[in-house]
Amino acid sequence: MMCLKLGLILLLFFSASVFSTEVGQLVPDCPVMTSMTSQPVKLSDYQGKVLLIDFWATWCPPCEQSMPFLNRLRNEFKDKDFEIVAINVDDDTEETKRFLDTHVVDYPILLDPKAQCPPLFKVKAMPSSYFVDRTGKIRAIHLGYRESDQVEIRKHVLELLGE
Repeated sequence: MMCLKLGLILLLFFSASVFSTEVGQLVPDCPVMTSMTSQPVKLSDYQGKVLLIDFWATWCPPCEQSMPFLNRLRNEFKDKDFEIVAINVDDDTEETKRFLDTHVVDYPILLDPKAQCPPLFKVKAMPSSYFVDRTGKIRAIHLGYRESDQVEIRKHVLELLGE
C-alpha cells in the first residue's frame, strides 16, 4: 500500500510533461468503478453534461477540505446538467469506504485502486480538477485546493453551463 502511494507521489511530481490530457482534448475513458457496487463506469457516459472530474485520495488534506465545497457546488447546479465525479486513487478500497462513511457527499465517487487514471491525465497534484464541456472535451484544469480557489472553480463551471 505504501509503495503505491509513494509511486503515485513520484508520478505526480516528477513526470516529464505537464499534461497528457490537454485542454481541448477528449476525456480518456480510464478504468474506474463505483464505490458502492464496484461496477465499471465509463467517463464518456457523462457526455452531454458539464462535468468536473476530481482526482483525490484519503491521505490528501486539501482533498478532504474541498469535499464540502464541491458537494455544495454539485447540489447547486445538478438540475442544470452538471455533475462532479470524484476519482479516488487509494489502493485500499475499504479504507476509502470508511473515509466516505464520515465524509458523505452526494456526487459519485469512483475508485481507481490500481491508479491507472492519473497517468492518462498526467495528474500533477492532489486534488486535480478537470472541467469538461458537454461534448466531452477538457476545457480547464485546476491543480490543488485552497478556500480561495472556490471563486475560480465556480467561474469555470458557470462558463461551461452558459454554453
